[in-house]
Amino acid sequence: MSAPAPAFNEEQYAKLLAQFKPRPIHTPEDCEKLTALLMELDDRENPTPEEQELAAVLTILIEKFEEQNYPLPEVPPHEALQAILEDRGLRHKDIAPVIGNKGLTSEILKGHKAISKTQAKKLAAFLHVQSTLYCSLKMRHKRIGHFSLNGECHEAEETVQEVLSQRSGKRRGA
Repeated sequence: MSAPAPAFNEEQYAKLLAQFKPRPIHTPEDCEKLTALLMELDDRENPTPEEQELAAVLTILIEKFEEQNYPLPEVPPHEALQAILEDRGLRHKDIAPVIGNKGLTSEILKGHKAISKTQAKKLAAFLHVQSTLYCSLKMRHKRIGHFSLNGECHEAEETVQEVLSQRSGKRRGA
């Protein structure tokens, strides 16, 4: 049996807030400073509940700044799926049983057929990402560690952006 999680200490949290003074981010330099702080918190082996809460606040501030200042292009769901498969070394035959059959899987990966909500849920469970990854049109970038509000989805979104960037670079360099 594991030890119970330590109780949240409001006084300790207030001290952390007073020490680091998190506030809305207005410049890339401010964003870099808060990102460095978040990474420092992320590197701690056993962060306190108060440090975890501070990390959650920093994540929200960083995400809001990045969404406002670094908008990403729309990514079709089939391209998001292709990028995740590529990153994980999977092929279309690996997800065919999840989708239903190889023909439908090929049509989805080519963008000829849409990913249904049911298929998105099955893919999400199989690939350990949120089903909304395949339904939404915008991806976010620069997700940071396990302090993200939903780490798995954010890591998957980052993977999608990295793979798509690599593909673009290959096309230009070819």
